[in-house]
Amino acid sequence: MCTGLEKCLATGIILAFSTVITAGENASITIYPDKITGTVNPLVFGHNLVAAGWPGKGHPKTYGQTGNGLWNPKLKSPVGEAVALSKEMGISILRYPGGCMTHNFKWKETIGPMEQRPEFSFGLMEFLSFCRTIGAEPQICVSEYADSPQDAADLVEFLNSPAAPEHPWALKRAAFGHPEPYNVRFFEMGNESNHGNHGDYIGIPIIALSPEQYSEWFNTTTTLMKQRSPEIKTGAVLVFHDHDWNGIVIPRVKNNADFMIDHFYACGFTDWKDEGIMVRNADYLMRSCMASAVHLQSWLDELKKTIRKHAGKDIPLAVSEYNASILNKAVPVPYRYSLGAALFSADSVRIFLQPENHVLLANYWSYFNGFWGTVHGPSDPDQKLTEWEKNPAFHLFQLWSKHFGTNLNAITVASPEKEFEGGYLTPPCRNASATQSAAPVPQQFAITVPDKQQKGVAWHTGADGITLQLNNFTGSDYPELGSFEAKPGRAYRLGYEGKMIDGAKGISAIIGLGLVDSRGWPQTGSAVSAEGLDKAVNWKRISGQMITIPGCKKVLILMRLRGSKQPVTATAMIRDIKIEELPESLPPYPVITAISSVSADHKTVYLMVFNKDLEHPVKTVIDVKDNSAASARIWTVSGPATGTNTSGTKDVGLKVDGAVIDGLTPSGFVYEFPPCSMSAIEIQRK
Repeated sequence: MCTGLEKCLATGIILAFSTVITAGENASITIYPDKITGTVNPLVFGHNLVAAGWPGKGHPKTYGQTGNGLWNPKLKSPVGEAVALSKEMGISILRYPGGCMTHNFKWKETIGPMEQRPEFSFGLMEFLSFCRTIGAEPQICVSEYADSPQDAADLVEFLNSPAAPEHPWALKRAAFGHPEPYNVRFFEMGNESNHGNHGDYIGIPIIALSPEQYSEWFNTTTTLMKQRSPEIKTGAVLVFHDHDWNGIVIPRVKNNADFMIDHFYACGFTDWKDEGIMVRNADYLMRSCMASAVHLQSWLDELKKTIRKHAGKDIPLAVSEYNASILNKAVPVPYRYSLGAALFSADSVRIFLQPENHVLLANYWSYFNGFWGTVHGPSDPDQKLTEWEKNPAFHLFQLWSKHFGTNLNAITVASPEKEFEGGYLTPPCRNASATQSAAPVPQQFAITVPDKQQKGVAWHTGADGITLQLNNFTGSDYPELGSFEAKPGRAYRLGYEGKMIDGAKGISAIIGLGLVDSRGWPQTGSAVSAEGLDKAVNWKRISGQMITIPGCKKVLILMRLRGSKQPVTATAMIRDIKIEELPESLPPYPVITAISSVSADHKTVYLMVFNKDLEHPVKTVIDVKDNSAASARIWTVSGPATGTNTSGTKDVGLKVDGAVIDGLTPSGFVYEFPPCSMSAIEIQRK
């Protein structure tokens, strides 16, 4: 394990200056209580529901019938435990119907008499009732694939218009028991719209919008929606590190978008079979989580520049999904529920709160039951459990809810640093002097089309590149086209030009290229896709970026053909394939991170501190610059002291509950923060 203590740098938090500290020295935090830097934005304390299903297969009926356990359809009311837990977590805004549920979601099927919607006894109005009960703002995703622009306009009328003859959908709302408008403010226009409607998973034709098509749909639909309710805020979908999509969408929607939407998933580890080479290396996965806050800030900086470049102005950002995307099942444990993953997510809130990042709202993925749930209980209210399971993230969000103020104040942090070797979605964090100005390094490779023509797939090579012919192709295929020598912990960008010979005709397939670790996807879960060729009417540049994991020596270049049961006949061309190794750009990550706020009356200072050392406590000097400290108490959530054991749930919790901090003077105190922990401190001022 890299300690990274050879190069210890101080990181300025909110204030734009830093301090160098000597290797091995303790950390320090300096608080400036009266230097107010902004207000605390409550909308970054948001969460996601998973409350709709895909038709055909794959999702429990409880998604739409009970909100996966939030709603009792027999009593037509929220489940009491769900309400109490929601309030403990301080959920400020709740997203519906949840992620990829949006693609095939038809809101009109979720309203009306209960007997007419047995699959949606927890529908739109029930969701809004639940939001009102827990005091959360509703945030609604509009389907870009299942509903028309007129359906979206009808949705806004149903939610926000007065019940009058000129508003027939509002009259329906009144007839269904809610005469007053709901006054919903925030609408997301689609969800991760670049990857299509997931039709291949559920047995329906695949639809995938190009960035040009998405932009046209966004502008048309948003215009109709705002004609019904001008005060609503609509957000446009961007795509994580996809400069091709973002560069096309932003300039087209900039005059109609009130905010931009993107998702941030750290440590993108996937191992569905629980047999991969990394699944038992908890230390690596947890360190990846600890390093990911540096990547998050770098990504936000890049995204702000991209928006400014293409829009000519700043546009707020909604990070409507974020988490550590560690997708193993249960061997040895499901690491997505780990304390390390939870610490990354809770520390992300610290970053979202900083005004300079322009984050309008943020939603943790996801909230209740299911594969990701922060808490787990009965998804059917008829089930009985004696105890609801609270995963580590619950305890950390509870600290944010109970121990933070209303106004941000200035703070500086000097901390030891650690290195991370990189892998999956987390770039290497080890080069404090690297800059973005370094040039990518071209990689040598050879492309060889398969000798054996496969069923429904034919290849031809020529001066213009590769011609791909699909003839009644069904299913999916990933033939190998080439390879290149690679190094572990490096970022490689795949780029190529492609187009459909006869233009994009809405074929039921997703076509592109991809990279994968030569040891195989089942063993490593390390890959990237660069899809969208199926929508390229003219020659179009398409790219994707992969970060290699430890032990990687070679990367394969694959063709990605994702079809469905519907036969596909089409011809595509590919040319100018390039592979580049990208320069390192992220420094080592600070072990101690923190943020501070004050109460409305300025009598209490709140300090939130994270220790990202998985094994060692860190002694930290807390300096209250105006000598106003009168007393202090602390609350700490932590777990076992080593990275390999931070994945349990029952051994993680509130270990220090409001203890008085000893040794306090008006200028502050010294405190030793336990390893792998989040602490909330309340300082009463004189």
